[in-house]
Amino acid sequence: MSISTRLVVSLVALIVAAGLLLMTAGSAGAQAATNVLVGDLWFCDSASQNGICTTEIDAGDTVIWNFSGASLPHTTTNCGDSCDSADGSLWDSGTISDGSAFQFTFDEAGTYLYRCNIHPAQMRGQIIVNELADEPVDEPIDEPSDDDTVGAIEPEIVAPPSAGTGSPSGSSSAGWLLAVLTVGGAALAATGALGLARRRS
Repeated sequence: MSISTRLVVSLVALIVAAGLLLMTAGSAGAQAATNVLVGDLWFCDSASQNGICTTEIDAGDTVIWNFSGASLPHTTTNCGDSCDSADGSLWDSGTISDGSAFQFTFDEAGTYLYRCNIHPAQMRGQIIVNELADEPVDEPIDEPSDDDTVGAIEPEIVAPPSAGTGSPSGSSSAGWLLAVLTVGGAALAATGALGLARRRS
């Protein structure tokens, strides 16, 4: 293999590796964060006072309780089966009176009840955590062997995985576009470099 050909092969490998790295980094950053506002005597908004603030997320997402709109001290503390008594075994922000924030990441699907321990009757909420949808598995395309009889082969169209809902394992349309551009760019670079190498030899 000539030096020019080796250079082309190395260049193509580098471009493909860079594209795969970018795709992996993009999918790893797909976790979502959801803000829950905290005011005086309510979570979410004032309409939730004496009611329940409901927030729906996906497994792996983070909820951030933002206390900047409250002038009174509050907590966000998980309940057990009922918010008649607080549990606090999963999360408990402690008393927050400086307008800061508290966050918790929900790794498992389920419904999580919480309340403010200082105002337990007026301030209650629930986090509904949905399971991540399984990505479709691409079925391999059967390739004919030398022993197969010659005939029409029925083509099989394999669709790329659908975009996730903010989950880290979901493949986005941007990721597929990046992969196509990376492979196309590598092919163009290889073609041009091989043509140049042939003209020089």
